[in-house]
Amino acid sequence: MSPSQVLFGHPLRSSVPTHYRSFVEEWQKAAAECDSKAVTLHQQAKDRYDARSRTDSQLFIGTHVDVFNHTLNRWDRHGVIVAIGSRQSSTTQPPALRVSQEEKREDSQLAPLRRSGRQRREPSRLTVRWDKKSDN
Repeated sequence: MSPSQVLFGHPLRSSVPTHYRSFVEEWQKAAAECDSKAVTLHQQAKDRYDARSRTDSQLFIGTHVDVFNHTLNRWDRHGVIVAIGSRQSSTTQPPALRVSQEEKREDSQLAPLRRSGRQRREPSRLTVRWDKKSDN
C-alpha cells in the first residue's frame, strides 16, 4: 500500500499512471493479510530468540569490571563502577572509571603491536615531465 493509503485508508487521486484494478478490494485484502502475516512471523521469531536469551546482569556501585580497550582490541583495563546511568540515554556521557596508578603503569608497559618485517618498496608513480620528450 502507498503511504497515502495507509494514512487515509483509500487511494488518492493522482497523476501517477496505474491500472484501476490495482486498487480493487481483493488486492487490498491480500495486502492486509500479507502485513498481518509479516507481523505474526516477526513476533514468532522474537519469541524464539527471547526463549534462549539471557537477561543482563545488574551492575552495582563498587563492582570491579574489565574495560575493553578499542585501540588494542583487548579487555586489558580494569575499573570500578562509580555511578549507574540509563542504558538508553544518549545525551549523558558514561561516568569515568577510576584507574589506579599501578594499572596505568601496566597499560603503558604493554608490548608494542607486532608488525611485518617485510621490506617495503617505494611505489612507482607516473611522472610527467613537460620539459623533455618521451622515448615512445
